[in-house]
Amino acid sequence: MPSEENGASSCGRETNVHGTGYDAAARACLWDAWLNGSTAGLMITMHTVEGDPISYMMRVRPGPIVDVTEDSRDRFGSPGVTRTTCKTLEKRAGSGDRFGFVLRGCDGRASEIVIP
Repeated sequence: MPSEENGASSCGRETNVHGTGYDAAARACLWDAWLNGSTAGLMITMHTVEGDPISYMMRVRPGPIVDVTEDSRDRFGSPGVTRTTCKTLEKRAGSGDRFGFVLRGCDGRASEIVIP
């Protein structure tokens, strides 16, 4: 597994364009790190209906804490980069065997972040 600058193991990058590109192994890597109290990072990029990318860089670390950097290039939403620290990471069931994340207890502009 490649490493990141801060010593966190990298779970990789997922680029999800309208439902294609989902990476179960990358998401499981981040979830396992959270459960084990390890440090790891995962970048998930999703695209709006218009094709604008919204990226979430999530880093879990002991505490437990999740650091989230959101880079939105949504022309019809709120573009820009925001950084948030969250206290909990939850696994959220999706369709079939897919799952997303819900981050709660976040500081910053939202107390909850949902990543489908």
